[in-house]
Amino acid sequence: MGLAQTAKFECAWLPAGQKPAAEVAALLAAGDPLDKPQVLNAAVDQLRASGLRPALIIDGLVSAYCPSVAANASYTDAQKVARMQAFAARTVRLVYSLESADKIFLDVALPSSVVDAVNAKASAGGVSQQDWLAGVVTTAAQAK
Repeated sequence: MGLAQTAKFECAWLPAGQKPAAEVAALLAAGDPLDKPQVLNAAVDQLRASGLRPALIIDGLVSAYCPSVAANASYTDAQKVARMQAFAARTVRLVYSLESADKIFLDVALPSSVVDAVNAKASAGGVSQQDWLAGVVTTAAQAK
């Protein structure tokens, strides 16, 4: 997905004959997986259930997602690269760390001062940053 300064965005396809299967592309048809994380979770779950190895799941999903990003005229080439990098990073994290298909990962940017506070509170509670955040968000979402 490298992009030279003067180059136009193009999908870095797998070797000839290994372009994404229509079945994999269809898994992402329910909506943009960066905007609808449940779409990516469901795709990973289905590919896992079919017995694919993690690396093949990642390659297939990245290759299947790229044409929709490339075709989106509202993105600049730099935005297309950033979108693909975000998708690839999220896919890798999901494939290698998802413990349950019932979990959805969200990426949220926080100011460094907030991250410092989260780290301090998580450490004081003897839990990981992720577990502390999940607990706070769950409690807030369930509050009436």
